[in-house]
Amino acid sequence: MSALFLHQMIAENGTLQLGGREAAECMDNDEEDQVKALTYIHLFVASLSILGAGSVIVYIVYWRTCRSSEVRPLFHLAIADLCLATCWVVSALVTERTMSGEMNDFCMYLQAIAEAFHLVTFFLTVNYALNVYVRTKDRQNRSNNLRPLMESAVMVWSLRLVIIFSWLLPIALMVPIVYVQVTNATDNECNTSCLLLLEWPSSTRDQESNWLWENYGMLIFVIALFLSIIALMILYGPSYRVYKQLLSQKCISIA
Repeated sequence: MSALFLHQMIAENGTLQLGGREAAECMDNDEEDQVKALTYIHLFVASLSILGAGSVIVYIVYWRTCRSSEVRPLFHLAIADLCLATCWVVSALVTERTMSGEMNDFCMYLQAIAEAFHLVTFFLTVNYALNVYVRTKDRQNRSNNLRPLMESAVMVWSLRLVIIFSWLLPIALMVPIVYVQVTNATDNECNTSCLLLLEWPSSTRDQESNWLWENYGMLIFVIALFLSIIALMILYGPSYRVYKQLLSQKCISIA
């Protein structure tokens, strides 16, 4: 997840001015060079993500373990990472055309789709942490001759619903802003870079849009990221404690 913010930190330290203006008219040479540099960073980071996620997917499909309850969380997370990385590549490849004032609507949809995949990866990362806790707790229960959690149909279906929720909720969150943009679409005199995380899904095309709609994409992203970090801390803490207890039990049994 940290790789997602590499180019954003570079942009914040620079002097980019990407507030809805056409690059040819609203950017000087230094700013255009910065956008090109960020484009290369996009391509490099996204290529690494595609390589990593693609390798995981190929391995899981090759060994036909994608239906395994233990592998399923990682498989879904790899798919989401691959889709997100693909959006990054596309945004970098079309940036030159968007800087010349073309493909305004395409960037709008791409930003919304990429934002949805960002949220999916956050939620599926939390889902993976939840599965780590459940699997670790099950190992402890088995060592204590207790019933494993995964033998409960309620637990099995709950984990499946978390995966479904992780895919559908981000899509539902992006539908309103896409609808607002489409219904209030107007021709921009200038266009900005199509690079992700430099431009957020918003209703800036609507002259009557308020602050909330103008910053809708950024707010959803920050809130989802913050909640995901909190959830990961809550889940990995107990997982670590259960794992330490499990190790101590094994050491005692060996002694």
